[in-house]
Amino acid sequence: MLIALSEHEAVPVAHTMEDAFIAQTRYRRGLLGLSQSDLAERVTQLGLPVYQQTIAKIEAGLRPLRLTEAEVIANALETTFHEMIASPVASVARPPGEPVGIDEIRNLLAELEAKLRRIAEIGVSAMSEAKDAERDLHTAQVRHMEAMARYQAHLDQSATLSAQVSQLGELLASHEDGMMYRPRKRGWGYVGVRSNGESKRDD
Repeated sequence: MLIALSEHEAVPVAHTMEDAFIAQTRYRRGLLGLSQSDLAERVTQLGLPVYQQTIAKIEAGLRPLRLTEAEVIANALETTFHEMIASPVASVARPPGEPVGIDEIRNLLAELEAKLRRIAEIGVSAMSEAKDAERDLHTAQVRHMEAMARYQAHLDQSATLSAQVSQLGELLASHEDGMMYRPRKRGWGYVGVRSNGESKRDD
């Protein structure tokens, strides 16, 4: 079945070099009246064996395009690689009444389905990353609370030890003061303290 597009319909805008080349491949193949099988045969005759399925995957964006392949495909389409990527794809309009082949319809459908699959995969991946981030955040919060609890316990222990050290210091100072002023038994070498603060000694 063939479908004629409006004379104002144009090839979609390409966002990358590969998109531009793929769009030009479909467009120029249509202008030359070639099917994907015809293009595959031309490419094979130029020394690069490919199959119709390969062309279909390339045009649908389901397979990465190699530079060597791009150059041979461009030659098979009677142009050059640089011309393919330099052409203003968005402004290339389909000739009035130019029919769209069933292969091109299938390719476009396959391309849209592939993009939908990629979007779905991205969505699933993003959701998984969001859940992982949420789980990591919860774990980080728990660890933060545990660390703060340990820090507070350390502060409490430090305060208790500091108080004990202070008490022991005061006790030691009091003990040393008492030893300094405690009189020894009178006898040779006795040193006492007079009421006026002067020391006295018994010889």
